[in-house]
Amino acid sequence: MRFFLENHVAGAAVAPVVDPGAVLAGKAAGVGAEIDLLLGAKFDRLHGDPLDCRATVLHIGDGHYINAGPMKTGLPVNTGPTVVFGIGDPAVRVVVTTWPDAPIEPAIFTTNGIPLATTRVLGLKGKGHFRSGFEPVVSSIVLVEGPGITGSDLTRLPLQHTRRPIWPLDDVTHAPS
Repeated sequence: MRFFLENHVAGAAVAPVVDPGAVLAGKAAGVGAEIDLLLGAKFDRLHGDPLDCRATVLHIGDGHYINAGPMKTGLPVNTGPTVVFGIGDPAVRVVVTTWPDAPIEPAIFTTNGIPLATTRVLGLKGKGHFRSGFEPVVSSIVLVEGPGITGSDLTRLPLQHTRRPIWPLDDVTHAPS
């Protein structure tokens, strides 16, 4: 999200950012209102700092949809009350949810008023099983290493009780004796 804002990426959308307080503020303000937010990073600082921003409430939803598949086909999803904010110029549309859920298909965007046909770049906060749902509707996928515990670069973690050497943290060419 910060990259999109700093580089003025047009037609960008991001999902999901879990921030129940921001959802409450957006719902209270109503669609069309502009509010000041400290968005995200409410649970810990492992995933970065909150984004201090001015946001426009674009959409308010209930967070319910049915997975269309191919994963979890037919299963209901409930991210709780959800607000889409427009942040920056050009506006990055950010789907902010009350409860977490892995973004495994485009419905996280489309059920929240973000049509894929007019969206150039999708940012997903998750690295799980999104490919099966998104590969059919995007032209390319770029994986980005962000802060936090779910990244691929394990050397960034403050490991304190890990027996060393251990792959992939260390160059291990043979088993320790």
